[in-house]
Parts: sequence; C-alpha cells; structure tokens
Amino acid sequence: MSDRSSWESRKLRYWAECSGQSRRAGLRSSHPAPAASPAQARLESLVLEHLGTSPSLCAHPFGIASLTSATTSLTLHLDAYMGQERYSFPEHCLSRLLPATPSPGSGDDVPGIPGLRVSGIDSSGRQLHLHTVRDPGHAATIVLVLPRGRGEGWADVERQHRHWYEDNGLRPLWTAPHLDPVESEDGKLLVSLGWAGARVVRVRW
Repeated sequence: MSDRSSWESRKLRYWAECSGQSRRAGLRSSHPAPAASPAQARLESLVLEHLGTSPSLCAHPFGIASLTSATTSLTLHLDAYMGQERYSFPEHCLSRLLPATPSPGSGDDVPGIPGLRVSGIDSSGRQLHLHTVRDPGHAATIVLVLPRGRGEGWADVERQHRHWYEDNGLRPLWTAPHLDPVESEDGKLLVSLGWAGARVVRVRW
C-alpha cells in the first residue's frame, strides 16, 4: 500500500469515527457551549443531516474546521475543499443547504432545507448569515465563514449558485420572505418524520 493510500485509509477511518460520534451527539455539547433554543436545535439537526451525507472527504469532519455558538446561532468555519478533485466545499454547502423548487414534473423533494433563507453577507464578504422562516418569532441562525485565502467572497459564490439554478429551470427560494407552497408540503413530511422534536447537542473538535 502506498503512503498516500495508507494516509487516505487512516483519514477515512478518522472521518467515519468522528462523523459517527457527531451524528449521535449533533453539533453541541453541554459544556462549554450554551444549550440551543428549540428552533435553533431543529435548524442545526437539519444542517448536520444535509452536510453529513457526502461521501467525499474534507480536512475535518463535515467540512467544519471550527465553530462558535450561542443560544440562537451557530457559526461554522468551513474547509476550503472536498474530495481528491478539490471541489469547493463552500459551493457544496450552498447546494446542500439552500432551498429551491424541484425540477418541473419531477416529483422530487425540495432540494436544500425548506424555509432556510439568506439574511445577508457581512462587509468583509466572508460571512454568510442564514436564518429560518419556518418558526415565526423564534430566532434560529447559521453563519457560514469562508476559509482564509479564498479569492472570491460569498456574494460571488451565491451568485454563481443562483445562476446555475435559474439556467436549469429551477427557482431559488432562499431570498423569499415567506415559505413557498412547495416548502410547506415538504415541511409536513419533516414533521411526520419527527424533526419538529429533534434535540441537538454540540460536539467539540
């Protein structure tokens, strides 16, 4: 076995162990992170589910280099790349998290997290603020931070992502002020599967 193959094998075992522990525990631990509000816990559980399904490896479990937390927010510092092809992990995050209408006549579910919206981008262009409109009056926020050294900011990444959806006949939903009817239907399925009562704790790594 080559040194690279051995390294990839060790990395895969490490990633699998960490992601298995993180799937069971979520993104929080009781100390030192504060407990999440119910709405925040639901959002974090969905983010974990959507980011944890890729078979490609990142430098850190789930592509999250570090995180900071509060009761109604979670800030994720992202890896730059994923997989041997070094595909942009920030772009992957948008494709996994931001909702859009399904392909016409496909019968597919809403891609992304129903009800997730872009709140804005900070002045540096490195922090993308996301919130949910699924729980009116209950704050729940995710902040995605680009890795240092990246040339383009979130505005460029989001624009490219939006244009891809529009060019393929899909309608981006992440700037709509309210739930779209297709999201409401998808939300009924999430509740029936038990997401409404999900409890999430944070893990330190």
